[in-house]
Amino acid sequence: MASHFLGPVRNRPKNEGLRAWYSNLPLGLGETDLIQYWNDFLFAQNYSGSDWVVTETDANATQAIAADEVGGALLLTNTAADNDIVQLQSAEEWFKLTAGKRAWFKARFKVSDATQSDLFVGFATTDTSIIAGTTDAVGFRKADGSTSLKSLTEDNTTETENTAVTMADDTYVSVAFYWDGIATVRFYVNDSLTASHTANIEQTNKLALTVCLQNGEAVAKTMTVDYIGAWLER
Repeated sequence: MASHFLGPVRNRPKNEGLRAWYSNLPLGLGETDLIQYWNDFLFAQNYSGSDWVVTETDANATQAIAADEVGGALLLTNTAADNDIVQLQSAEEWFKLTAGKRAWFKARFKVSDATQSDLFVGFATTDTSIIAGTTDAVGFRKADGSTSLKSLTEDNTTETENTAVTMADDTYVSVAFYWDGIATVRFYVNDSLTASHTANIEQTNKLALTVCLQNGEAVAKTMTVDYIGAWLER
């Protein structure tokens, strides 16, 4: 008997805590149904500084496609003073958590030093110092002196935060979140559910895609971003 599928194929894992981030991600929909951003950082043309608002404490910090990285990656290299920053934000604030519209985000990255560094990956208000404090944000961050990567929702400087995973030096971690379009942001690390936030979810202002690394000591640090992507229902 022939079967005819009229809608997108959706992944519904038996264990909602395992790879549940993929559940109901409607990639089978037409290009007009989703706003889609994906960057695997394979080639030089996949990163242009003009597409980003770049903040550097020292002009010698660099951002470039990593040399001969399997699958491609973006390498951020900081300079060697304590609290030096290398930060990228999309030139436009194009992301918004909207009632009735689902949203997904996923990234994979590593840092050279999981303790003596601060980082943020996700979406935030455009700001020259994301680590020092944001106004509105959703994503993942890690503080200096700690290996705990935490999930974050922030609305008008009021935050909800939960420990997501313990990071290790030079070890990749994949992070993701899913906004259900109603009241909850679910966070995933290495494809497992780690937290569900229902408080301090910014739904008024648009946010910029953000990647930030800050030194926790006077030693140069690196951050390698394997890929980053986001999807919004129109």
